[in-house]
Amino acid sequence: MKPLDLLLDRRAEFLAAFESSLSQLHSPAELQRELHEFFAEIAEAARSASSASASLRGHDENALVGVSAAMVSLRSRVGQLASRSRAPVLLIGERGVGKRHCAQALHQATYPDGRWFEVDSPERTRELEKVVATLRRGSSAAAGAGMTIYVDELGEAAPEVQKHLTRLLDEHAVSLRVVASSTSALKELSRAGKLQKELLFRFSNELKLPPLRERPQDIAPLSLHFAQNAAALGVAPTAFTPAALELLSGYSWPGNLSELKDLIGRLSKEFGPSLVDVGELPALGERLSGVTFRLPSCGVDLAELERQLLMQALALAGNNQTQAASLLGLTRDQIRYRMGKLELLESTVSSEERGSRRR
Repeated sequence: MKPLDLLLDRRAEFLAAFESSLSQLHSPAELQRELHEFFAEIAEAARSASSASASLRGHDENALVGVSAAMVSLRSRVGQLASRSRAPVLLIGERGVGKRHCAQALHQATYPDGRWFEVDSPERTRELEKVVATLRRGSSAAAGAGMTIYVDELGEAAPEVQKHLTRLLDEHAVSLRVVASSTSALKELSRAGKLQKELLFRFSNELKLPPLRERPQDIAPLSLHFAQNAAALGVAPTAFTPAALELLSGYSWPGNLSELKDLIGRLSKEFGPSLVDVGELPALGERLSGVTFRLPSCGVDLAELERQLLMQALALAGNNQTQAASLLGLTRDQIRYRMGKLELLESTVSSEERGSRRR
């Protein structure tokens, strides 16, 4: 039984005990103490339920979590691809929707003992060819264990990378699959001239990942999943009141899963194995509750305000432009456009670019 189910089984018991206690209270201090004890007992029940569940089954960090029709369909499609085919797959969706995570879930289902290899530069592609050559010369067991090659933003991959991938797809001595991500479908990439025809024709499967705002019913299970991921080994995860989960579910999440995961991670660090209520949702609280910016009577310098917001977002994200864009509800292309307009690109090098240069 899931932790939430176990907790709900004890709901009637909690409420009966609490109502009985209320009838005997005589002062606000007693009420405050009783409320504190009541919520502490709920948190303890959640921890016990989580421990009981963990003893029965391991927590799968690569699980595709969600109860929406879109996620049920996506899990079914991933299962079909894992069991029936090794054909290349293109994952389509907005930034932050979990395309890399979906690729890892497909890899785990297809090659549980295989190798995961990410390609983001010509240098990495040449390294990949050496790995494939080693597997080809090695034992048949190693070659048969399989490999998933992941390419983020296929349309932005250099021509040399695309040529290498086309050659690798003709590899027969090693079991491998190419999984790529994109914010655009194959036809759009082809029309824009971002994808070589030889590689375009190799992709026969497209999976679309919906943005989080289109599946609000998944936010509560995702929040619990991310809290469990963030919990230290042997420590119960952070729990959330129904009101807190309802508030989280009512937000549009422009940064999609990345934004939600970041928030839950920060809450887990701050509150640990305790119960988080509406009033304890920090940072994003004003955005979640719909409070808007108030223009002062003296006015503002809009360009300077935009510059400061960009600099603060980049600082919070450690100069990772994708994460900074998520904080501002933008895409990476949109934030780079604004940085260029405000002459910030030259003075700010993203962590993605630094990593690429090191490789």
